[in-house]
Amino acid sequence: TATATAIAGFLYSVSAALVRGVGVAVVAFYGYVLAPVGRAVTATATAIAGFLHNASAALVRGVTVAVAAIYGYVLAPLGRMIRATATAIAGFSYSAAAAVGSAAFSVGASLGAAVRQLSAEVREVLRAAGAVFFGA
Repeated sequence: TATATAIAGFLYSVSAALVRGVGVAVVAFYGYVLAPVGRAVTATATAIAGFLHNASAALVRGVTVAVAAIYGYVLAPLGRMIRATATAIAGFSYSAAAAVGSAAFSVGASLGAAVRQLSAEVREVLRAAGAVFFGA
């Protein structure tokens, strides 16, 4: 019985020491390996996320500046040029149409006056002829 108790006590002491040793080893492994690796991974991920955020923000700012520059230096002047050209063409067309209309009115008025004059002269000739032939 004493031998069995001594063996049991020895095995208990060994297993307790083994459990404590494993516990210490796990804590040491976590404290010296896993935790630093975790912090390094977290720091690396944070740095990458920060870099990507800054890069995307810079890209958005660059695209915004490029779009503003394209609008300010290309599209807006082109729009003003097109509008000025269209206004000039419209003004010229209006002036040309007014000139053609005025000329047509003048020609029409002149032709009308000539026809009235000719009609009056023909009437006088016919009246004189009627007087000669019919004695009116």
